[in-house]
Amino acid sequence: MEITAEEQQRGQLSPSSLELACQRLAEIGYVIFEQVLPLSFMEEVRKAYEANESLAEGKEQRNHFLHGPFLDPRIIDNPFAWQVIEAALGPKFFGQARVAPRAHDVVLGLVAEADLFVRLLVAAAAARVQVDL
Repeated sequence: MEITAEEQQRGQLSPSSLELACQRLAEIGYVIFEQVLPLSFMEEVRKAYEANESLAEGKEQRNHFLHGPFLDPRIIDNPFAWQVIEAALGPKFFGQARVAPRAHDVVLGLVAEADLFVRLLVAAAAARVQVDL
């Protein structure tokens, strides 16, 4: 979904865009905002993700994204992502157990939120942002 120039400037989705984003989140489980971040930054994030993804698998494989480009404020403090997350989970979602839009998917506090922010950009192509619950 495209972000208008006015929304980019304000750092906030319009009510109709927010409604559409929440609808897509409920229907398919993610929202892609096109052309939000610079392509060069997205390439850096993708490269770091792919390097981490190639770690050897053991009994459990965990990807820790608490370093490098994944902690960039453009990812963890993205205003469009926050707006959609808050609309989907409520205003006091951070650090609390919540039930996601589908009743069988439980989002548990900081662990789920950290993973949510990681997937926000990493799984997106080029200069896109993905919000995925």
